Amino acid sequence: MKKASFIHTVLAFGATLILLLGTPSCTKEQDIMCEVTFIATLPDGSSFLSMEVDPAPKGNFLRNLNTRQDFDFPVFVNGTGQIRVLRGMYYLAFDAEVMMRDGTRKNVRCAQYNSPEKSLPLLGAQETVSLQLTLR
Repeated sequence: MKKASFIHTVLAFGATLILLLGTPSCTKEQDIMCEVTFIATLPDGSSFLSMEVDPAPKGNFLRNLNTRQDFDFPVFVNGTGQIRVLRGMYYLAFDAEVMMRDGTRKNVRCAQYNSPEKSLPLLGAQETVSLQLTLR
């Protein structure tokens, strides 16, 4: 009796596994992913050509609050960057270098979403987030 029960359990597990692995994942992945467009602005409202966040410093992060997974920042062109992340609540803070239209460079910081009280909700299929940069 125990042997038959064990075989039945193994077969049921195998069938469930085949169903799960055989099901297209694109629908499930679309349900958990968020396409994010970041729009970064300088304090004086001036436009810039590009901004790149250095991923090396520990203070630079785009981190999912629940999973603790870190995501790389996109390269910003004309003040806009796009990335695809898991839906959830995020911490976000960084220091970066901005290249202005006249060729000069400025060091900037964004720290508006750097704590649980200020976390960034990325819960929809698509989100647009305004990032207020400060000069450092």
